[in-house]
Amino acid sequence: INAEYGIDANKRQMAHPISFAQRAAYTATALYGKAVISVLCKSVTMRNGARLEQLMTKRGRNIPMISVSNHPSVFDEPLIWCPLPLRLLLRRSIMRQSLAEATILFPTPLFAWFGRVGGAVPLTRGHGVDQRGVDEALNILNAGGWVHVYSEGRVNQTDELLLPLRRGVGKLVAECRTTPIVFPIYTRGTDEMFPEDPASEHWGWPRSLWHRLPRRNKALSVDIGEPLPASLIERERNSIEPLYPRLAASDAPADAIPLDDETWTARDTSDASRRVYERIADHIGGALQQLRDQHYGRRQ
Repeated sequence: INAEYGIDANKRQMAHPISFAQRAAYTATALYGKAVISVLCKSVTMRNGARLEQLMTKRGRNIPMISVSNHPSVFDEPLIWCPLPLRLLLRRSIMRQSLAEATILFPTPLFAWFGRVGGAVPLTRGHGVDQRGVDEALNILNAGGWVHVYSEGRVNQTDELLLPLRRGVGKLVAECRTTPIVFPIYTRGTDEMFPEDPASEHWGWPRSLWHRLPRRNKALSVDIGEPLPASLIERERNSIEPLYPRLAASDAPADAIPLDDETWTARDTSDASRRVYERIADHIGGALQQLRDQHYGRRQ
């Protein structure tokens, strides 16, 4: 990785220790994902996995990371990360935390607990970029963490991306206090393992039951793209008045944005800032589209 991204030999450290029960639940979820892809997949490929491993383990201690992917299935979490070796997958301190639709992953307190342990950050669809979940993701980034975003905004099982991407990812890039590493990920396979088309062939099964059964002998492919140029990200970040003071990567981690009910308030962003968020999302969408085209170019 180019030195402009601040890659060094520092090891990542967990900012907030977790309980034994949380660690056990996280480990069980990771092992479950490994088991699922071993049963359902005839092949599992992660292209440029070494690039992702380097970013996970050797980037500067306070440098945040944002990955953006397409969203072919509600089961993308945790399956697209399961091609990673267990020595990385089980290190919760360096793994991603993903933005997730609250009504899907957090319908009950038990699901919410597992979602939190597994690294999900709840968002409410339709509430825009000025909501508590976005500020929680900013806190993760400001502590030097990794946030993953399914920026199409919903499950998309077609071969085409839902562009333009949602501008929420642009806000994360623009408003985290240190310039982040931003890179695309393109994945296919979970859509074939868990198709959502109710007209799928059902071979005599009741369609409602068949619709819920996973399909076997599918190929899971996860392509890790190159990070966007740091100069491009920095130029866009410098074109707005930030909501929060900026910090250099060498500075101590930023104070967290208060998120409790008594102190959290939405900080409305200006129209000018929203246009910058949209431009950043367009840059990321272009990189994701290029990665998608490379994926299908290899299949021809």
